[in-house]
Amino acid sequence: GRKVAGAMFQMPADEIQDDDITDALGEIANIVAGNIKALLPSLQDCDLAVPTVVSGFDHAVHYPNAEIVFEAAFECDGETFIFQLLKENQATAGGAET
Repeated sequence: GRKVAGAMFQMPADEIQDDDITDALGEIANIVAGNIKALLPSLQDCDLAVPTVVSGFDHAVHYPNAEIVFEAAFECDGETFIFQLLKENQATAGGAET
């Protein structure tokens, strides 16, 4: 993430802070999500939310009110990035029971 953020902000990787990495990956997620949304007709009426950036290893992330509609893994300089685009299930959104 540090090299990606450095390239994005045109800064040496050793000057990049953790917040810079989170900001860069969030912005990349926005760009990718916007492009995928434009390509998938089923998402045309959906709004995009602020991206969530999870870093580290051995994370288990659960999406009780959403389904994954797109997933891709990328590798850059030995680091793996996983991008997921989720669609909120309206029937259970906001904790409402059906």
